[in-house]
Amino acid sequence: MGDIEGEMENSLSAMCVYNNQLYIGGTFNSCGSSSAQNLACWNGSSWLNIGSGMNGHISSLAVYNNELYMGGEFSSAAGTSASNLAKYSTSTGIQKLSDPSFSFGFYPNPAQDQVTLQWNNVESAPFTIQIIDVSGRVIAQQNAGTLHPGNYQQTLQTSDIQAGSYFIHVISGEKVHTSKFTVVR
Repeated sequence: MGDIEGEMENSLSAMCVYNNQLYIGGTFNSCGSSSAQNLACWNGSSWLNIGSGMNGHISSLAVYNNELYMGGEFSSAAGTSASNLAKYSTSTGIQKLSDPSFSFGFYPNPAQDQVTLQWNNVESAPFTIQIIDVSGRVIAQQNAGTLHPGNYQQTLQTSDIQAGSYFIHVISGEKVHTSKFTVVR
């Protein structure tokens, strides 16, 4: 079938059969002789890429309602902004999944001195932003009070945070939205 290859740690984290083909996800940039960015398909005779793939690690694959769902640590799915969760079907290609009552994104990632969050709040709710380290400890927190429907932007200072991997928790009412980011020096 061929090897998976990449510049960093090559890993295969998930496999799933969808439409009688084997799909794999992980951290890699090629399968066999085909270029494939973290997501690939074995059609029985060769590896195929799925669009432009994902810009980060895929840790899980599952089929539901004749669509392939992907979860992991990525912010782009086939060139479309997607926060760690996307779906694929042979008729529509890769699409992002989102909570219709809330969406958020941030940049840059990796960050140096600051990270800017942007979000769309559809319903009024108490709002809190947290930066959490990999051990689960809250490093920074901002309580914004109750936010009404609308588009918002907030810049968080990361200059006092050590280099490493962190999570941004955005808490809107009872919903928690999480995404991973990296601080570099």
